Amino acid sequence: MRLQRQHCHYLFAVGFLALATPSLPGQVAETPEQVAGRYLRAMSAQQWDTMAALMHPGALRQLHSLLAPLVEAPSLDGARQDLLGVHSLKEAQALSDTAFFAAFISHILQAKAGVMDVLRDSKIQVIGHVPEGSDTVHIVYRMDYEKDGLGVSKMDVFSMQRMGNTWRGLLSGDFRMLSAMLRKQART
Repeated sequence: MRLQRQHCHYLFAVGFLALATPSLPGQVAETPEQVAGRYLRAMSAQQWDTMAALMHPGALRQLHSLLAPLVEAPSLDGARQDLLGVHSLKEAQALSDTAFFAAFISHILQAKAGVMDVLRDSKIQVIGHVPEGSDTVHIVYRMDYEKDGLGVSKMDVFSMQRMGNTWRGLLSGDFRMLSAMLRKQART
């Protein structure tokens, strides 16, 4: 039971990630499920830059903006190192929105013991999508993880927004909650 709860927490930690992808002129239209599959495969392979490339530019800006007060505080060099792998305020400020996302995701997930194994060893299946209006969809997917005869299965949702002829990921409420908790912790 404890193993199941622990792995549910790991799956929840990655579940807050959302999807996306930039389109090139003349590129064949992609379905939300195709983009979600690429994103989830990148997550399993720990390809943080690919994950960042599949995020909507607005979502990348939003994350950078949400965490800016925390990252830009002059006295928080240790937090910048833990969250982004940078040593100074100048290095943090030099990160593009895409590089910020990739650094943040990699450091947050690597800080959780066992998350990398769960990501790598989970079987992920995209189930389908639910439209919300004409330019937003919610991708439903399942992550199955088994170790030592104990299995955990978790359903989750990624929200995506149309971007040209493709789709890109949006931040989930879990991301906004995590950034609020980090900002609160930085003030104490």
